[in-house]
Amino acid sequence: MTQETFVPTPIYYISGIGPYPVEHPFQQDSLRLYLSDSVAETETAIDIANFTVTPEASPDENGRGDVYLDSAFAAENDGLQLVIERATPIENGWEGVSGAREAGLEAQLDRLTQATQDLSQRLSAAAGQPRPYVPLSGAVDVDADNTDDFITAFEAALL
Repeated sequence: MTQETFVPTPIYYISGIGPYPVEHPFQQDSLRLYLSDSVAETETAIDIANFTVTPEASPDENGRGDVYLDSAFAAENDGLQLVIERATPIENGWEGVSGAREAGLEAQLDRLTQATQDLSQRLSAAAGQPRPYVPLSGAVDVDADNTDDFITAFEAALL
């Protein structure tokens, strides 16, 4: 398996329990969910008791899964932004003592690639690069090519 270019999961607006698609490979327990308040510029971690991921892991190159929210949690936070991030643990479990070493090495290299992709995404967000988003059903979509009125944190530092 090889890892393709990482495309982060877009920001969703909570509308029911889901599914909220995750369209990239991920390891078990490696997804982190946040409620985002763009007005207050805050993100609040969502406790693992408030969501499930199906399947629990999808590590291969065709990996994808779905996030489902707890019904009470979804109702309480209806309309808020849902951020789904991958936080792959950086570890190497390959001992290379016998057997299919090449397959084991490949799997470990894939995990390291995923972790590097996660770090890249976080650094891009810290530098002010916007996350992809999915507008609410029926909402007016902003013209992505007309960004003249927007300024990034990096550009502001140059002023």
